[in-house]
This record gives sequence, structure tokens and C-alpha cells, in this order.
Amino acid sequence: MSAIERLVIGGVIQLGGQERRLIYDMNAFISFEEATGINLLQAMLESAVLREAEGGEPTGGVFDFLKDLKPKTMRAFVWAGLLCDEPAVTQGQVGKWLWLANLNVVILAALAALSEDLPDAEEQEETPAVPFVAASASG
Repeated sequence: MSAIERLVIGGVIQLGGQERRLIYDMNAFISFEEATGINLLQAMLESAVLREAEGGEPTGGVFDFLKDLKPKTMRAFVWAGLLCDEPAVTQGQVGKWLWLANLNVVILAALAALSEDLPDAEEQEETPAVPFVAASASG
């Protein structure tokens, strides 16, 4: 197993002199959107639909938003993943931990964590759909 593979498994990464865990739950998605204006869920959905329309397998397309990645977006992506375990961490702190020398490994770890936090195709098939019930206007 390579050094990068060891760093990426489980979304655990060395930042700021200690191991930190990246978790992309719904709160991370919301924090990222508030910080950047990018709706990851929408980007993932659009990418999956586009891939399927092109005859490919819908892979989730979670990484398509990275194609025009700016430093502010990278920092916010890592920051949002840290919030679950470290709610007080700031984007400024995260920015101090990101360097050109570690950026590839950090982004790979963040993407691996995001992938791990998404259900795979088998999990999605096993999860029963919850029927939508419209609320009654008569209350």
C-alpha cells in the first residue's frame, strides 16, 4: 500500500500537525454550499444524469465540480469535511494547513472521504423508497 493510499483510506489526513478525519455528511454539504454557492448534490445529480444520457453508467459524478477548482473552493471543500469532528475550525485555519506540497494528497483524501460517505449502488437498491405524502391543506 502506497503512502497516498494509507492517507486516503477512511478520509483521515495529516493536517496542522495531527490526524484529522474528513466526513461529508449533509451538514458538510450545506456548509460548503453556503461558503461557495456550489450545490454538491445538484452537481452530482446533473453529472449522473448526463453520464447516463451519454450511454455511460451513472457514477455519481461527485468530482465534476472540481474541473474549475479555485483555491477558495478547495479550502472550503476540505473545511466542510472537517466540521463534523471539529465544528470550531475556520477556513482560515484550514488555509494555513494547505500547501502546494500537500494539496494533491489532501484533495485525494477529501474525494475518497466523499466517495465513502455516498451509498454504493447495492446500498441504494437495498434501501426502500419512502413514499411522498403531500401535506393536507385543511390541516
